[in-house]
Amino acid sequence: MIPVYQGPVFDAHHHLWDCTSGARPWLDEPEMRDLRGSGHALAHRAVFGGAFAGTIWIEGLSCDPEAELAEAEALRLASNGRVNTGLVAHAPLDAPDIARRLDRLQAISPALRGIRDIVAHAPGTPSPARAPDLLDRPGFLNGLKELERRGLVFDLMLRPGQMEDVSHLLKSVPDLITVVEHCGSPNDQSEEGLRAWYRGIALLAAHPGCHMKVSALHCLVEDCSDRCLAMVLDPLYVAFGAERMAFGTDWPVHDRHCPGPESLAAVKRITARWPEPDQRHLFHDTARRVYRV
Repeated sequence: MIPVYQGPVFDAHHHLWDCTSGARPWLDEPEMRDLRGSGHALAHRAVFGGAFAGTIWIEGLSCDPEAELAEAEALRLASNGRVNTGLVAHAPLDAPDIARRLDRLQAISPALRGIRDIVAHAPGTPSPARAPDLLDRPGFLNGLKELERRGLVFDLMLRPGQMEDVSHLLKSVPDLITVVEHCGSPNDQSEEGLRAWYRGIALLAAHPGCHMKVSALHCLVEDCSDRCLAMVLDPLYVAFGAERMAFGTDWPVHDRHCPGPESLAAVKRITARWPEPDQRHLFHDTARRVYRV
């Protein structure tokens, strides 16, 4: 039996929130209410204990991104940086005053490492994006250029059908560090859907500054056997290499499909045949390097 990775783990993607009604409207939806209490720091400690050498906190679609970041910063300080080691906040990248917005966010926390502005949209499917046409807005590219200028990471949640457009945008910001979330969302496991995903990840992998986050893995396929999960993970390994891949739990959203510790154990099993340095890149080194923590 091949031993699984035993080294330090850095969680590159998780959420924490308070549950003030209206602060995050999506959590007030009846089907999401089970997530309201699960996002607290105490719940995180109960699930994972001291499993991580550090974590990257990701914004949670708050109505007030600055207040949300201030809460995350307070948790970071309270944990001495063990949780929320690096922070990824929200800002509307197409906003005319994006520079001033980023100034305010950076003033709130010295641990701000990136910005997420979700673009994920596909016709006929629910979308958490602010609008369906963000990638087509001239102001959006200006926002990416501002991230590039400041050395902030762009956390990118998108659909496979948008990867070609994103690839064109990234040519205009060659020094921008981009991290694609949730394996590039290969939720459509049909032959056509997988072809679009394969084509898209090849286009994104051609950009040296583009990285892939192995997160929400169990949310992507109905059959969560190691064999089927490897069919998502293996093409990413070939396209990006472990030096540009980072593991993330997507806690607590992912736990609706699979408990976080079980997901971590599954990814360790699937990657047990990788060279040990590559395992360490995936589970630890890439996230620390990319988010500069």
